[in-house]
Amino acid sequence: MASSASRLLQQKFKVEYIKTKYFEKIAHRTTPGIDRINRASFEKRFDEYVNVISNKTLNGTYKLIPYKEKLISKGSGKIPRQISIPTIRDKITLYLLNEILSDIFENHVNKKIIQTMIYELKQSISSKKFDYFIKIDIKEFFPSISHDYLMKLVRKRIRKKEILSLIEMSLKTPTISYPTKVQEPNSKGVPQGISIASILANIYISEIDNKYASESNEFKYFRYVDDILVLCKSTNYMTIKEDIIKLLKNLNLETSPTKNKTGPISEGFSYLGYHYKNLGHCYGFSVREESIRKFEDSIIKIFSEYKFNKQQDTEKFIWRLNKKITGCIFEKKKYGWIFFYSQIDDLKLLYHFDWFIEKLSDQIEVDSNVRKRIKRFVRSYHEIIYNLKGSKYIPNFDDYNINEQRSLLREVFNIKGINNLTDLEVSKKFKKNVFRYIKELEKDVQNFS
Repeated sequence: MASSASRLLQQKFKVEYIKTKYFEKIAHRTTPGIDRINRASFEKRFDEYVNVISNKTLNGTYKLIPYKEKLISKGSGKIPRQISIPTIRDKITLYLLNEILSDIFENHVNKKIIQTMIYELKQSISSKKFDYFIKIDIKEFFPSISHDYLMKLVRKRIRKKEILSLIEMSLKTPTISYPTKVQEPNSKGVPQGISIASILANIYISEIDNKYASESNEFKYFRYVDDILVLCKSTNYMTIKEDIIKLLKNLNLETSPTKNKTGPISEGFSYLGYHYKNLGHCYGFSVREESIRKFEDSIIKIFSEYKFNKQQDTEKFIWRLNKKITGCIFEKKKYGWIFFYSQIDDLKLLYHFDWFIEKLSDQIEVDSNVRKRIKRFVRSYHEIIYNLKGSKYIPNFDDYNINEQRSLLREVFNIKGINNLTDLEVSKKFKKNVFRYIKELEKDVQNFS
């Protein structure tokens, strides 16, 4: 395994590989860190920075700069979530480190996306093997992770000291709100916001996952980050619940008593933004009421901005609204509300959203020619379920040729002089502007727990 880690280190930190990954995956996602260096400034000294990353990582002398603190509100009366933003240089380094960890721990970490987990959850419920559920919420999961125990698990598969040093440094690097001479190292927890946070957290809890991941007629186990759900039989739910909580305590992880729930499956439960309940004609998955209201508010915002802009910029209005309805594919990933909730059984909700958009269109008197170009939730759902690979209805930005990219930048994002830009400049602007809107789409499906 040590030779494998050595090989990966040499491969991932070659100068040309670093440059390729930067422009493919990172450039359009850059946010200045505590050093305030933005993308334009970074790329002026690009070769210099890349050589520093390559040389110093390979010889074990690379040093991370403190992360910039960003606080995300979790609601009234709750402590905000601390997000750690690395400098652009460090973001590249940590991204490549994440690739190494993903390769080494490929068979030890569950990488299932939410939609796949909900599909498997539906299959397990349909099997009729289980009549009870257990929901366990891990309290302050990322901040509670022990560095010593995590590194012990990492060392079981990695012995390359340069990689170990970089991982340990990423954990101990402090998160600060402004530059200061006093920078106490972080003694506990995995900084949220850095690219390796998710895989390190998964490694930390993998022993519990592995114990409960095996197929069993007694239970079915699901975990996504800090949310655990177990389907089981009413006769053994307490034994399973107590065992999982005990295993979590062995990892110095506490649970949230107010969020932990148990009960008959027939009484319904929420998990990862979905809500299992009686739909009238059958039991199935719908969407939590809070998530529905939040999504409707985001649609209202688009209509309001269009109205108070005196219905100028019609192309951007149609584009934004249609992406809200259909979602999109970008860099081989699926984004948007309809993709996230593609496993719902409550199709009446989709008809409701189509009606909701018609109602808003009536209220602000959207022109009939504009209405004809607004897409539909019901059709978007059917395209995703039955015709995604061949669909022209759901936009796949990976398939846009350079002329289509120019057209979108000109007509939707109102970028002037687009015909004077090189293909490379167009591609950069295209990725940057599309990704900026994708971040807006992702707000619709965040904070679902």
